[in-house]
Amino acid sequence: MRFVSKQLSRAYNAAQANESPVIPPQKTAPVDPNVPTGRWTPLDSRVITADRVVGWIVAGVVSSVLFVGVGALHLWVLLSTWASIGITFAAIVIALGFMVLARAWPPVEYRRTFYRVDELGVEICRGVVFRRRIAVPRSRLQHTDISEGPIERRYGLATLVLHTAGSVNSSISLRGLDRGTALHLREALSPETEHDAV
Repeated sequence: MRFVSKQLSRAYNAAQANESPVIPPQKTAPVDPNVPTGRWTPLDSRVITADRVVGWIVAGVVSSVLFVGVGALHLWVLLSTWASIGITFAAIVIALGFMVLARAWPPVEYRRTFYRVDELGVEICRGVVFRRRIAVPRSRLQHTDISEGPIERRYGLATLVLHTAGSVNSSISLRGLDRGTALHLREALSPETEHDAV
């Protein structure tokens, strides 16, 4: 009898020891810190400086064309003093306007441009005066590219180009990304990567 009760006691203690819930390991994809998922993410802040450089280049070209045109107008057309002063003043105001715009616009645009990546695809929100939200499902993605201009390379930036199926918005660009982030996003959004994961 004692033998049976000892056996029952051991079996009871063993059953109690195994009663603790066992949580099966969950399969989770490795999280890449360079690929934000599910949250709105701003562009790289270096895009402000890069856009200002581009703006100043454009302002310099426009100013040069304006002043060459005004100089040619003074040489070839007989203008009154007031007309000459007015045209010169207008050219200066336009040139200064381009320079101020090149300085002030990039931070405003930066604060109003966001993107997010999740398991469904990519969503881009941008626009200062008119807001625009573009959603690109993964199922529509054909392939992804990275492009870098000389100024982007200078500041370590890149543009992610998403090529989609269909004629409307068949090519969508997301510029102002850190080059490493753009490369990781390209790999994460690549249709080949998605098929491999399946």
